[in-house]
Amino acid sequence: MKVKLIFDTENIDQAKELKTVMQASNMSSILFEIIHNLHKKCILQIEIEDNEKLSAIDGIDIVYEKISELIDEHNLIVDEL
Repeated sequence: MKVKLIFDTENIDQAKELKTVMQASNMSSILFEIIHNLHKKCILQIEIEDNEKLSAIDGIDIVYEKISELIDEHNLIVDEL
């Protein structure tokens, strides 16, 4: 099966759709990492730090940092979605 997608890059809406389609692989890679590996990475980070002194907010910050790292690693440009 072959599929050909045609976008009119002069059209603002279609240009935005093209950028979204081009980032789809990056988004799927990030979602895979979040679903399968983020929990382990956060647990490791908590173990490295003094987990008895960590608050719930600290835990949320760790999760947010790890998601931000994944976005950067996969070169996802969120503003272009």
